[in-house]
This record gives sequence, C-alpha cells and structure tokens, in this order.
Amino acid sequence: MLYLSDAGKLKALRCDVVLTVPIEYWYSSAGTPLQDAYGEVLELGLLPTESRHDGAAPTGTSAEEKDGTGARVKDGPGVASLRQILSKRFAAANASVDALEGGQGSLDALIRLSGGQIRLVFQALRAAIDRSGDGSEISKGALERAVGSVRLTFRRGLNARHLQALSSIAETYQADTTDPIVAELLRTSRVLPYVSETGDQWYGVHPLLRQGSSSP
Repeated sequence: MLYLSDAGKLKALRCDVVLTVPIEYWYSSAGTPLQDAYGEVLELGLLPTESRHDGAAPTGTSAEEKDGTGARVKDGPGVASLRQILSKRFAAANASVDALEGGQGSLDALIRLSGGQIRLVFQALRAAIDRSGDGSEISKGALERAVGSVRLTFRRGLNARHLQALSSIAETYQADTTDPIVAELLRTSRVLPYVSETGDQWYGVHPLLRQGSSSP
C-alpha cells in the first residue's frame, strides 16, 4: 500500500500534505501500521441519526419513528446537529426550509435517512430541485423520487453475503472490518462507523438500506 511502502517519501515532501486514507484501510489491520508511520490519524466521525436499541441509556432526543420492522427508533445526536448546520447553510444561501413541502418535518426525515452523511442530504436536495422546475418550491414527490434514486443505488449489486453481513451488523452493531465483504460495505457507505459518547466504536447499517425506511 502506497501509504505504508512510501511513507518515508510522503513525509519528506517539503510542503503541507493532507493524506486521505481509504476507510477500509483504517478500519483494517493496517490501521496500527498507519498510526506508527504517521502518528495521530484524525478521523472525521459521523454523528448518528439514530440511537442504538441495545438497552443503553438513550443519547438522542425524544423524537421517534418506526423502522421497517415496526420497532421504535429514537433520534440520535446527529439529527439536532445536522439541523443546525443545514439551517446555517440555508441562511447563507438566502434560502428557507419553507421551500420544502412539509417544511422542517421533511428536512428532518431526510436527515434521518442520511445516516449522518450531510453530503447525501445536499445531493438529494439538489436532485429534488432539478425535478421541481424553477426550484422555488420542492414538492414531497420530487424529494421522494430523489431519495428513491439514491436508495436504489445503495441496494444495487448486493448479494447474499452482503445481506448476511448487513443483518449481523444491524443486530449487533459490531463489524469484522478485516472481512473483505465488510470492508466493501464500509467503502461504499452501506455500513457507517460511529463512536459513542463514551468512546466506543460501533457500526450501523445505512438507513436507506433498512427495509421500509420512511421517505421524507
């Protein structure tokens, strides 16, 4: 791997360098050698938009929705944080959440489906605007079609081994990151890595892959 075999050359460059390591390398057995070679590796963690249902003390708000199994899913801390970020981005663009049919409720539903990936929120909004004529108002139908398109992309190409791994991760919140199948799911964001408030690593299946996940 370039990051390890040529670490000396990369560190010898006489300029500021930011190296972005593929996530499957960092979460594999290569993580320790990478840290040995470069020192502290900064991880830009995701904020979960759902709380785990493992009996731990809830870390989210009191808001809930039903998942595809009928279980109740509590909002994770990422919902409120992403709501604040998006509010500032809307204000900077002289835009208003009122342009969305359903207003803040539709945006919150989109945030929950993002799994904490704010770029996915912007991609869906951009696609919905393109489907809404002049974009002065974004209909629920346009947003649902945009989300549906992303959902199909996430589900496309999954085989029985992928589904088995996803089922195990959904149940245990743990993942064997040395497994090539899990590494692929991490690389394609079908599995998302999170860190709890106590510093524990856990993993979640992307909400868009959950059967029956609600649309905005």
